[in-house]
Order: sequence, then C-alpha cells, then structure tokens
Amino acid sequence: MSNGFLDLKVCYYISDDDGGMRMISNELLHTLDIPADLIRSQALENMQSSHSYGIRDLEGVLIHMCATKMPCTPDLQSPLQIYILTNTKGFLGASGLLLEDLLADFADLIENSFFILPSSIHEVLLVPESSGIDIGTLSEMVCAVNKSHVSPQEVLSDHAYHYDRETGKIHV
Repeated sequence: MSNGFLDLKVCYYISDDDGGMRMISNELLHTLDIPADLIRSQALENMQSSHSYGIRDLEGVLIHMCATKMPCTPDLQSPLQIYILTNTKGFLGASGLLLEDLLADFADLIENSFFILPSSIHEVLLVPESSGIDIGTLSEMVCAVNKSHVSPQEVLSDHAYHYDRETGKIHV
C-alpha cells in the first residue's frame, strides 16, 4: 500500500514472523478488509510512540558513528549547521518527515525555518534557513549526491524542500 506525501511515495511495512519486514500491499489490505486510513493512522501512532526518531547535528553523528542512542536535542553550537533526521536503526529513517511535532519542535529549537535535503530513504538532512544557502543550490547538491553516492532504490527525491516554521508546512 502506498500513498503520497508531497511528491514522495509513502509505503507501509509490517514485521513478519522471521524478524524481517514486508510491505503492506493493496491486495493484502483488500484481502484482510482493512481501510487504508487505519493503516496510515496506526503507522503514525507506532512511529510517535516508539520514540526512536530524532535529530542530531551531523558533526556529532560523524564523530560518534557507533553510538546506539539518539540524543534528545541537537547540538546547536555545531559549526556545520547541518542536522540529520533518522531513527535509531538508521533504516527507513526518512519516514520521520511524517512526524509533524518533531519537525515543529526542531524549528522552534533553532528558532528558524529550515531546508530538508532528502539524503536517502534512511535519513534526511536539515539546514537552517539562516545558513544563507538558497534552495536551488541545495537541490543541485541533492541531485549530485544521488547520482554519485546513493543507490537508485534508496533515492528519496532529487530536490530540496522547505519547512516553514510559521505555518508548520513543508513545501516543494
């Protein structure tokens, strides 16, 4: 089963008996007679209750690559002014974009709107608007990195997005 968020495709997964994950197909929903809205709301509830999503400063992530716990707040003193949103597993962590409160709290914390760079399906990078980098340049960076360093099946998007702190909305 998939539906859209902005210009992105959202897929839902369920854990299988072998400890793996299986995508919930439209056929499975039809067979089990489960409304798609129920799956979406349950998935968001599961994400919010797991507390496994967080935002860290990129410099800290690079220094502590082996860390297993996500800190509650990013280091706002990081000279890079680039932050990473993912989950503790680093697997399919870009889905954290669906957590509206997490994005709003981050915008309030940095007291700024920010740009979202879809690094891969596993994480997204966040750059405060005050960085002075324009969205066109960021989109070019995303596209270049996707072509050279991200496998095609893990590309999330080829352009940057903007999160508006005032409206709490993401724009393409």
